Amino acid sequence: MVMTIKALDLCYLTSNEAQAQDILERGLDRERLTDVAYLGTTLIPFVGTLRQFMITKRIPVTAQPYAEIFKLIITSWLSNAVGPKPAELAVTAMQNTDCQCELCAKVARFFAAATHQSYVLDRIGIHDREHMELQLEKYASTVSTWTTMNTSPHDLTVRTSFSSKYSVSANVSSFADIKIAETD
Repeated sequence: MVMTIKALDLCYLTSNEAQAQDILERGLDRERLTDVAYLGTTLIPFVGTLRQFMITKRIPVTAQPYAEIFKLIITSWLSNAVGPKPAELAVTAMQNTDCQCELCAKVARFFAAATHQSYVLDRIGIHDREHMELQLEKYASTVSTWTTMNTSPHDLTVRTSFSSKYSVSANVSSFADIKIAETD
């Protein structure tokens, strides 16, 4: 990628900025954009090098074709190396459970909705609370936390690990009873 920067510099010095697109395309191996090693050892460091080149030449980061290349590299990195967004993980939480009970279905719908930060299972009792804690530990522990309200019968509050602009404003007894309030 050092040669790519040198070629871009030559284009800039000879007033051939229109050739930058061709140079960037030739320096980029599109077939390897899913290769995490290539992304991490070649393209991500290249982003910093290219940005430094652009700063010295006073080229805005939004200028084409640079902005397009930045977007391509960063999008590839996020998709292939970083993995899914936390919200996407929450949507798939509880989908692998083999339990067909109503409580598991409610919690699965809560995760699938991906618009709320917490969900309260109100007055579910100790047996159902223990069952839900086991299912959450097994299928949703990476995207959620939960707390027990020591009431009789027990309440269980499930919280997602991703941020949302919504929050649950009241205890609920069923999924349909969730009251949503937008927060800033």
